[in-house]
Amino acid sequence: MRSRRWGWCGDGHAARTLCVDSTVTSPPLLLGSTEAGLIASAVLGGALVVGAIAVVPRRPARWVLWVCLLAVIGTILWLTMGLAFGDAGGTGLNLTPGQEIRRGLDRETALGLLNVFGNALMFVPVGALVAWIARRRRVLAGAGVGLVLSLGIEVTQLGLGRVADVDDVILNTAGALLGALLAVTWRAVVGRREADYDEPAGL
Repeated sequence: MRSRRWGWCGDGHAARTLCVDSTVTSPPLLLGSTEAGLIASAVLGGALVVGAIAVVPRRPARWVLWVCLLAVIGTILWLTMGLAFGDAGGTGLNLTPGQEIRRGLDRETALGLLNVFGNALMFVPVGALVAWIARRRRVLAGAGVGLVLSLGIEVTQLGLGRVADVDDVILNTAGALLGALLAVTWRAVVGRREADYDEPAGL
């Protein structure tokens, strides 16, 4: 294994971005990025749909929600830890909020937009499922779990010699918050419909 050299990268405006030259290559993947993305989208979207159906009854099937949440978390860990989408093989630490978000939006490329919106959408099922499982403070619980999960992933990635980015944490948490808000809204709509259905019709 060749040695790695740490140093500050970027210009003066990005002085807090720490990078390292690396020659370590990732092992070949059994699946291409397209196939992996389709599988992940199917699992994340399917879990969200199943969760939404599971909370329709007055007594939600909580075990179904837990299974869906574990499947979602496992898929996210597979995408972020097992695969290396967007990694150039180096190690880096970005502590400048908004830097990579602006860069991805300014480029207007498929990869840049996928990095921005994908990081947010990936955590929507996390926030939604946690909000459906939680008995109170559902929005706070959904966003909080998303934040903790994202921080854990970024710290682990940095420890494994990969890239850790504060913008990933921001986008992941925003996605979890959005999911929690959607989940609470869905429960309110479903509950209102059930109340209207149970109300005796007037003569």
